[in-house]
Amino acid sequence: MPSLSLWLLADAGSLPAPGLGAALGAELSWGRLQVRALGTLLFEQHTQLDSTLAPGAGAKLELLTGSLLACTAPIGGLRSQLASLACLGMELGQLAGEGTGVPGGRRGSALWAAPRVDLGGFWTIPGSDLRLGLSLMAAVPLNRDEFALNQLGSVHQPPSVVGRMSLGIDLAFD
Repeated sequence: MPSLSLWLLADAGSLPAPGLGAALGAELSWGRLQVRALGTLLFEQHTQLDSTLAPGAGAKLELLTGSLLACTAPIGGLRSQLASLACLGMELGQLAGEGTGVPGGRRGSALWAAPRVDLGGFWTIPGSDLRLGLSLMAAVPLNRDEFALNQLGSVHQPPSVVGRMSLGIDLAFD
């Protein structure tokens, strides 16, 4: 059974400070199994560098990814009124940044590749094909390139584990 989903998410670690983002998903389900594709955007953040050499120096950073996940319902079925979900998958994308407050601020980007695990659940709104979802995600970035401003210092380097919490709505098509 196909479905589409829209998620609002809170992220910790992917960007310099905790932030918000959005994801759009498409899912195909068979019994207790599901394949899920997600496109995620973590909204741009501006971070300031603590430097007496260049007051106001910093960067704007954002993350855009695509994920492919294999999921199962460990308890009950995926279309139960209350359904649990456990997923394993991979997230690929681009972490992009642009220097600000410095002469000749450059743009740069790095490959984002991270295996991820998601745990969550859904509640089906009675009498409809709509479901509300809550999900927790942990990912391990394989490439942790440091974003730095030349001779001024580091702006951001992703930690070895990042986390997200998502609230979403899902519409199933029969």
